[in-house]
Amino acid sequence: MNPQLHMPSDIAPSRERRPGRHMTFGFFLIAFLTVFLAPSAAGEPAIYEGQTVKCSASYPADSEYKAAFLDIGKGTCWQCPQSHPHRTIFPVHKGAACERRAYTKYKRASGPENPTGLIGTDCRSGWFLDLGLGKCYSCGGYKRTTAHVESARACSTRVSASRTRARQAGDAGCPDDQFQHLLSGRCYSCPKGSYRNANTGADPSEFNACTRCGQQGQKPCPVTTLRKSCDQGLVEHLIKGICVPSKKEILRRDAMTRVDEIGDDLISLVEDAIRLDSDPKVKQGLDAQSPQAAQEVESEVQAAVNPCLSDRNQTWTLGAVASANAIVGVALETGVAVDVSRAGRTGRQRAAFAYGGAEYNFQLAGGANAGLNYGCWRAQNNALGGDYHGVSFDLVQLFQTSKALKTREFDSFKPGKTVSIAVSFWYDPHGGDINPERDYLGFTITVGGGFGTDLAGVSYSRGTTGQVTGAFPPPLPGDAVFSAFYTFADDPGKRNEFVMGGPNLVRVRNNNVDGAPGKWFVYERKLSEDNLFVARNGKQTYRIEADGTLTWRSNRSDGTVIKLRPSG
Repeated sequence: MNPQLHMPSDIAPSRERRPGRHMTFGFFLIAFLTVFLAPSAAGEPAIYEGQTVKCSASYPADSEYKAAFLDIGKGTCWQCPQSHPHRTIFPVHKGAACERRAYTKYKRASGPENPTGLIGTDCRSGWFLDLGLGKCYSCGGYKRTTAHVESARACSTRVSASRTRARQAGDAGCPDDQFQHLLSGRCYSCPKGSYRNANTGADPSEFNACTRCGQQGQKPCPVTTLRKSCDQGLVEHLIKGICVPSKKEILRRDAMTRVDEIGDDLISLVEDAIRLDSDPKVKQGLDAQSPQAAQEVESEVQAAVNPCLSDRNQTWTLGAVASANAIVGVALETGVAVDVSRAGRTGRQRAAFAYGGAEYNFQLAGGANAGLNYGCWRAQNNALGGDYHGVSFDLVQLFQTSKALKTREFDSFKPGKTVSIAVSFWYDPHGGDINPERDYLGFTITVGGGFGTDLAGVSYSRGTTGQVTGAFPPPLPGDAVFSAFYTFADDPGKRNEFVMGGPNLVRVRNNNVDGAPGKWFVYERKLSEDNLFVARNGKQTYRIEADGTLTWRSNRSDGTVIKLRPSG
C-alpha cells in the first residue's frame, strides 16, 4: 500500500544500441560512417595497448584439441577435437562444425587355409580361394582389393565422415575494453569515460580517436561509438542535449540514501514484519477486513511507541498483499492504517482507517506471491489515498549494495531462503516533476509477496490507493480516556504516565519526577464494563472513575487498591 498523485512520463527514451565487438568489419563500418556522422563531443587520442591476440598462438594444440582458428563471423577463437580435426562449412557454434572426413581402411586377410573338396578348390563359408597361391583367405567383412592377398592392404572398407562440435577457446583480436585499429593488428583503448569514434588515421594515439560522452551531464554518445547513447540509469534529455538520470534512477538513488540513513533500524523493522507475517491472528484479521479484525491488528501498536521509529512517519500500516508476475506484475492489497503520530500517542489518536491498493510494474518475472506489507508513512492515516510510484529492492540485494548494511549479518534471510522480502520506497508523482525530497511518501517492507523479489533486482512500480473509514470502532458514548499523568493519592512524589493507543488501548509506566521512567505495560478496555482497562496478563486493572480519578486494583490474593488523580 502506498499513497498519492499522477504518473510522470520519462524525459526521453534512451537509444539502445547493440555493443559492437572489436572486429575488422566493425571498423570498415566506422570508416564508412565518418563521411556522414562526425562525433558530436570533444575528442581525445587513444592509448596504444599492444598487438592483437592470434588464435593459433594463444590457444595451441594439446592432446585433446587442435590449435585454435579464428571464426570471422563471431570474431572468436575455436578449436576442433583431435578426433575431428577438419573445419566444415557449417556454423561454428552448431553441432557439425568439426569433421573427421571419410576414408578407406585397410587390413590383412585372414588365413591361409587349405581348400577342400574333390578337386581341392572349396573354402568354408565367408572365405575365398586365391588362385595364385591355391589357398583360402578371409577379409572378415571387408572387401577384397587388387593388392596381393598377403599384403597389408589386401582388404578394405569405407569409413563414413563424422561431425561434432567445436570448442570456443577465447577472443581473438583485442580484449573487450580495447579496439583493433583497422587491419594494423594493433590494440588501442580509450581513456576512461570516452569511446571510439569515427575519426580515422594511421595512429589513433596521434589524433582524436575517442569521444568523451554518455555520462551524467555529458552529450549522448553518437551512433559511431557502437554503444548505448547514455550510461546505465541515464537517458537523453532531448532539449538540453545531455544525459540525465532516468525517473527510476532518480528514485533509486534517493531510496538508497534513505536506506543508509535508516541503517540498523531497517533490520529491526524487517524482523517485526516477519513476526507479524507469522502471526495467524494478524493474517486472519487482515483477510477478514472487518472492524473487529482491524482492532486485532491495531492492538499490535504499542501506545507511546512508534513502530515506524521516526516522528516524521505519522502512520503505520499493515496489509495483506497478493501479487502475480508475468512480465507485467500486478499486486492487490487491503489493510489497516494506524495513527502513530506524536499527538496520537499522547491521547488524541485518530481512529484506524482501512485501505485498499493496487500496483503494477514491468519487469522480467514470473509466478505469484501472497504475504504481508508493513508500511511507514509521512501522511496522516486518513489521508493515504491517491496515486504513487516508487522503486523496490530485494532485501538480499540491499545487503550487498547499501553502505550501512553490507557489513551486517542477517542470517534469517540470505540467497536461497524460501521467504522473499522486498523493501520499497514510494513517492508522489506530481505530474512528472520529480523531486524526491519533496515527493517522498514512505516505505514498505513486504514479506512473502509483492514486487522487487523476482528476477529484476530493482523494479519500478506504479499504483493507487483508496481508503474507507470505520475500520476501528470509535469510542462509545460515555467512554473515557486517560490524561497524560496521574499522581498517587497517598504519595504525591510518585506518578504514572499514560499514553493512549486508540480509544480502547493504553500503555502505562511509572514516571516519577525524580527517577528514571519504568517499563511500559499495556492495558486494554474491557468492552463489557464501562471504562475498565485490564492488563494483558490479566492480573491488574485500571478503572476511570466518574470524577476523573483512577482506581488501580490487583487481582491477586492481597487485593491491593491504589487511588490516583490527574496531574500536570
